[in-house]
Amino acid sequence: MRTELQKMLAGQLYDPSDPELVAARKRARDLFCSVRIGSFTQFGPGVQLYAATHPLGAAKRRQEEFGKPIDIGPDVWVGGGAIILPGVSIGAGAVIGAGSVVTRDIAPRVLAAGNPCRVLRSIDE
Repeated sequence: MRTELQKMLAGQLYDPSDPELVAARKRARDLFCSVRIGSFTQFGPGVQLYAATHPLGAAKRRQEEFGKPIDIGPDVWVGGGAIILPGVSIGAGAVIGAGSVVTRDIAPRVLAAGNPCRVLRSIDE
């Protein structure tokens, strides 16, 4: 008989509360860096969130990496193809233009775009 994990990987119906799957999800959460996404935030297609980063020195980079959290506030709109780098915070209500590379924190309620992403103007509703 197939395990629930085997059923899941085969695209069959499986029991998500199976102890092996519950333990695997908990382990995955423990291994991955923190990414917080606020309510009502929207992402266009192809957005990439990179929480992992690497040392600059080649010898150390071969052996180790580390992560920095990403914090995206509520009501943010991130345009398609944008890239959010490790350690970045995006404030509530901000809009990130399509294709932007967000390398540093973005304030709330601003329009920001470009590579590197920079604030273009405030958003006044």
